[in-house]
Amino acid sequence: MRCLTRLTCFCLVMSLCCLGGPSLAAEKKVDFQPYGLGDLVVTGNKPDSRQVAIDTVVTAQDIEATNSKTVAEALQYAPGVVVTTGRKAEPDIQIHGFSQDKILVLIDGVPYHETNYRKLNLNQIPADIISRIEVVKNAPSVLYGANAAVAVINVITKKAAANDGKPVFALRGEFSENDTYRASLTSGIKADALNFWFNYTHRETDGFPMSDDYDPRTGTIVPKPGKPYNTVLQDGDYRKNSQHSVDSIWLRVGVEPSEDSEYFVSLHRITASRGVPPNVDEERVFMFRPAFSGLSKFDHYDDWGFDVSGRQGFGDKFNLKGKLFYHNHKDNYISYADKDYSRELSDSSYKDYFLGGNLIGEFLPADGHALRASLHYKGDSHKERDDAYLPYAESFSYTGSTGLEYQFDGVSGLLLTVGMSYDWFEVDKAEITETNKDGDFLEFSNPDLPSSKNEFNPMVGLSYTFSDTTRLFGSVARKTRFPTLQELFSSKSGNIELDAEQSLNYTLGVGRDFGDMVSVELAGFYHDISDWISRDGPWVDSKYRNYSDVQVYGAEFGVTIRPMADLTLSANYTYAHGKDESEGAVTDKVLSLPEHKLDLGLGYMIPVVKVKLDLTGLYVSDRYSQLPSPQNPDEEEVKDDSYFVGNLRLGKNFCDHFEGYFSVKNLADENYEPEKGYPAAGRSFWVGFIARF
Repeated sequence: MRCLTRLTCFCLVMSLCCLGGPSLAAEKKVDFQPYGLGDLVVTGNKPDSRQVAIDTVVTAQDIEATNSKTVAEALQYAPGVVVTTGRKAEPDIQIHGFSQDKILVLIDGVPYHETNYRKLNLNQIPADIISRIEVVKNAPSVLYGANAAVAVINVITKKAAANDGKPVFALRGEFSENDTYRASLTSGIKADALNFWFNYTHRETDGFPMSDDYDPRTGTIVPKPGKPYNTVLQDGDYRKNSQHSVDSIWLRVGVEPSEDSEYFVSLHRITASRGVPPNVDEERVFMFRPAFSGLSKFDHYDDWGFDVSGRQGFGDKFNLKGKLFYHNHKDNYISYADKDYSRELSDSSYKDYFLGGNLIGEFLPADGHALRASLHYKGDSHKERDDAYLPYAESFSYTGSTGLEYQFDGVSGLLLTVGMSYDWFEVDKAEITETNKDGDFLEFSNPDLPSSKNEFNPMVGLSYTFSDTTRLFGSVARKTRFPTLQELFSSKSGNIELDAEQSLNYTLGVGRDFGDMVSVELAGFYHDISDWISRDGPWVDSKYRNYSDVQVYGAEFGVTIRPMADLTLSANYTYAHGKDESEGAVTDKVLSLPEHKLDLGLGYMIPVVKVKLDLTGLYVSDRYSQLPSPQNPDEEEVKDDSYFVGNLRLGKNFCDHFEGYFSVKNLADENYEPEKGYPAAGRSFWVGFIARF
C-alpha cells in the first residue's frame, strides 16, 4: 500500500511540474558522437531487422536524466528490463524474467563476459563512455552471433565529433556522502581523417546508505562444520561491506579516409576492488579446505581488452565490416569466516580470456533487396582455483556462428526480413581439481568432453508503415543458448550430456507518431523455452539437466508526449506472465518474474531560471523468490515485495561551458529488496559539475 501511495504522490508531483512556459536555453554543442563500428547490424544505409523486434534505445540523455553511473544502473529504467543485485554484489540483468546468461551482452559488438558463467559485472562499465544502449528483444538479428536466447544488449560507446579540427574535453566531478565521489575526463579530436577519443573514470565509496525505514533483523550464519548461530548481519546507517573503488580507461584511435571507410583500434582497462555486502538473512561458511564463504570481498579485479575494427565500402553494392578482438579478465575472491571480515579463509581466483573476430557483409543486388551474411568465431579459456595453495584448472571452448539474412523493402512502407543462423559450440579441454579429505591437491582429472553442439536458428519478420505513420510489425524467431562451462563441469552439478536451451520467440506490435507531440507503441511477446537447464527436477542428485519447459507472454506499452517545446513526458509499462509446464512440476508459477513494471519520466526546462528538471520513477511488482519443486515439494512459496523508486535531477548551464547539477536517488527513501536478503540503497544526495570545452 505504501508503495502505491508513493507512486501516486510521485505522479502528482510530475503533473504539477508540467506547468510553465518555453525556455530560452541554448542547445548544447555536440562534442562526441556514436561509434559507428560499434553497431554490428547496420552496414549500409538500409533499414534492418530491429524494425521487426522490440527495440529499445537508452540514450546518453536518458542516462543523464537518471544520473546513472554505470551500464547496469542505466538499464534498470529500460522497458522490460529488471536489474537485481544479490550474491557477490553483481547485478543480474533480466529481460522478460530471463537472467543475464540468456542474453547476449556486447560492447561495441564485442562479447562482454567471463567464460564460466557467461556473464560479467556491468556495474564496472562507466556511464560516461556510453553514446547509447541498444536492447533488442524477442527477434535479434541472426547476424549478432550465438547465445542470444531472448535478447541482445549492445553498449555503443563514443568517438570524437567534428569540431573544426580542434580538441574537445569534458570533465565531470560528482560527490555524495560517506566519501563517495566520481571523477571523469573525456577528450577527443577529429582532424581530417584522424579520430582520437579517450575516457578515464574513477568511482569510489566507503559504502552506500541504508534507508531510514530499514529495520535490522536477526540473521543466521551457518558454518560447515559447526552449529548455526543467530546474529544481526546488517544494522542501519551504511550497508556493510559495500565499499568499492573502480578505475577505468577507454581509448580509441582511428582513421576515416572517406564516407565509405573507417578503421579503428579500441582499448580498455578496468581495475577494481570491492566488498560484497552480506545476505541479511543467512550466510553459509564452508570451513573445510578448500574453503568458501558468502562473507567476502573482491580484493582485485582486472579486466582489459582491445579490438581492431574496420568498415569498407566497395561502390554502391557491397559493404564489409569486421572485428578482431581479445579480452582478458582476472579476479580474486577472498572468503572470510566471520561477519567482521577479520579471519580470512581462502583466496579463490579466475583467469579468463577469449580471442576471436567477426565479419559482416552486405550486398545490394537491386533496389529494394539486401543480402547480409555474418561469421563469428572465438575461443574461450577459463582457469580457476578454489584457493591460493591450489593450481589452476583450465578449460577451453570454441563458439561460432554463421548467419544469412535477406531483406526486401522494395514496396513503399514494407519491410520483409528472413534469416537463418548456424551456431556451434565445442569444448576442447576440461580439467577438474581433485583433492583429498583434507583439501590437499592430488591431481587433475580430465572428464569426458561433451559432444559438439550445433543449432539452426531461423527467423522471419514483417513490418509495414502506413501513410499516416502507423507501423505494424511482427516476427517469429528460434533462438538457442549453449550450456555454460559451470553447467557442464561443476564438481557436484555438472552434466556433459546437456543440450542447448531452445526458445521460440513471437512478436506482434503496432506503433504510431501523432505529429511531433505524441508517439505510441504496443508490442506483444511470447517466449516458449524448452530444454531449460535446471537442477529442480525429480531426481535425488543435484545435476543440471534439460528439464524445464517455461512459457512467458506479455506486452510492452510505451508513450511519449511533448506538449510543448521544453517538456517531455514518457511512460512505459511491461506486463509479463510466466507458466512452468515442466513434466512433474509441483507448481506452474515461475521464479523471479514480476508481472508488472512501470517506468515514468518527465523532462522539463523551467523557464526564466533555465534549470533542467528530470523526474524518473520505477515500479516493479512483487515476484516469487522461492517456490516448491519436485526436489523440495513442501517448500514454502515466498514473494519479494513490490517497490517504487523515484529520482530527481536539476541541472543548469553556465557560460556555455559549464553545467552544475544536483540529484536525489530514491527520493522517498524506499526500503526495498530487489533480491531477497539484499536491501538496496536508501536516499542519497549528489552534487556535481560538468565542464565542456
